[in-house]
Amino acid sequence: MRMLILMTLSSFAVAAARSAPPVHPTVNVTGLGVVIGSISQSDPSVAWFRGIPYAAQPLGSLRFQPPKPHGPWGDPLLATRFGKYCLQNGALRDPEAMSEACLFLNVATPRDALSRPAMLLPVMVWIHGGAYVTGASNDWPADALVIAANQSIVVVTLNYRLGVFGFAGSEELSRAAADGSSGNFGIADQRAAMAWVQAHIADFGGDPRHVTIFGESAGGNSVLNHLAQPASYTLYKHAVIESGVYDTGACSMQTAQAIYDKVRKAAGCSSLACLVSLDCGKLLDAGSAAMPHHVWGPVVDGVALTAAPTDAIAAGQYNRAARVLLGSNRDEMAFFTIPYPQLYPPDMDEAQFDRLAVLGGYSQRELHAVKRIYANASSGYPYPQDRGQYSPWWWAYMRAATDAVPGLGPCAVRWLSRLLLQGGTPAVFAYHFAHPTQSDPYRGLVPGVGPGSVVVPHASETFYVFGDHARLTPGAEAALAPLMARYFSNFARSGDPNHGTGMHVAWPPYATDSDRLLRLDVASPVEEVTTHFAAGGIAVQTGLRRGACDFMDSRLSAARVNTSPWVALMGMAVG
Repeated sequence: MRMLILMTLSSFAVAAARSAPPVHPTVNVTGLGVVIGSISQSDPSVAWFRGIPYAAQPLGSLRFQPPKPHGPWGDPLLATRFGKYCLQNGALRDPEAMSEACLFLNVATPRDALSRPAMLLPVMVWIHGGAYVTGASNDWPADALVIAANQSIVVVTLNYRLGVFGFAGSEELSRAAADGSSGNFGIADQRAAMAWVQAHIADFGGDPRHVTIFGESAGGNSVLNHLAQPASYTLYKHAVIESGVYDTGACSMQTAQAIYDKVRKAAGCSSLACLVSLDCGKLLDAGSAAMPHHVWGPVVDGVALTAAPTDAIAAGQYNRAARVLLGSNRDEMAFFTIPYPQLYPPDMDEAQFDRLAVLGGYSQRELHAVKRIYANASSGYPYPQDRGQYSPWWWAYMRAATDAVPGLGPCAVRWLSRLLLQGGTPAVFAYHFAHPTQSDPYRGLVPGVGPGSVVVPHASETFYVFGDHARLTPGAEAALAPLMARYFSNFARSGDPNHGTGMHVAWPPYATDSDRLLRLDVASPVEEVTTHFAAGGIAVQTGLRRGACDFMDSRLSAARVNTSPWVALMGMAVG
């Protein structure tokens, strides 16, 4: 009878434990206070700490100033929800969820790492994209990456000031700023978050000595900036740039000054004091009116930057100790052509192609060369067998725009990879993401993905990098995500994407003589591959689009514009 009673009580205890709410993970952050998190809904062994303020909020006199430390928060901080995201325009954004007080970060970490102070894990710090005008840390499943990496890393995501709040630059702003810099407040925010990671991530089980910064689009462009901004050098060890070489990384102060003058005019302000005191919504509107095509970004201000990042790298003046992983998607510019059929018609003909190319800054001689490469079947330039509803001229235009240097595609990746190796970077790893995503994990935000997709547009790789297979089509597509997540997290651990288990295809370092990279795809025959596929459709590839890239390199000169002519033609910065 006693044994029966004990078994019954034990059963009740187990049932009670199963029905009890999860214990909230708690961390005492050195010098700041207690923070209370939550449990990942995807895996109870992963802890989420969301909405942690990493700097004083940039309100009042702190507008247009570099970020300042936050200081202790006193009472225990309930970090179970995301903080508000930074001010931005966009129909999909909830105005109630936005604020100028937006400098928050989030930490996803294995729960058992919180109690292992002697076994710190490598850290990956994600910088979101969005053309420096949209986006938020809240959009990214950091917990999914922790899970995909077999709980061997800690992941941090962060917000940073956007648009006019983060990237307004002028002589007047520089004189007023505490550090003499302007046009780089958003980058300074990122750096403040990285400094916070150095100071406090050990309390969450992360190793501040092994930090990898990674980002996509404007986030990748931000990483490019951190490679070239000396103030960032000590805050990370490795760097990942996803589709981020669409320009040289920064505009001139002259360009920034002209934009700033437009902002003041749109705001009806004759002084900086007026801009500082202006209602944040009115300033947001003034920034949008001054720059209707959203062309914001870092500025060569003589303090944070003395040269555009790619120019600094070409001169060997960058963080040469960091190992770098970078890459692009097969059809990057489909992201920008598909939503505008009136400008880039799916049935584009040769005359329309010619007009767009000339408007994009190509001479008649260059136009003939572009057509020989992209629209001549005998040139050998590879296209997919299934081109969907799009004409050969649409494909030629979109691919030529993708391949521009600087630009979003593989030619820009090749260009920067070579500059990095020439400068002394110890190792560079390049990739080419080539799978047309058949699900829609982006909820309509990425044109061209979804059932029946035949293109691989800008931003389509991100959920794969995070290993978020649940949002992808079951089967080969979903299987690609954890493979990619492991490559990227392996790189974070050691500076080598092969350093781990389960990697059946060795990712070789980039080599200038062969343009060697890793093609990331599902297991099916596709164009452009000269080597056989191995596990998961992933293969080593050499000489990707070599003839096209040689032509694009030939157009580079000291007088080149900040962005590629194709991007300038579209009248928008890439995001």
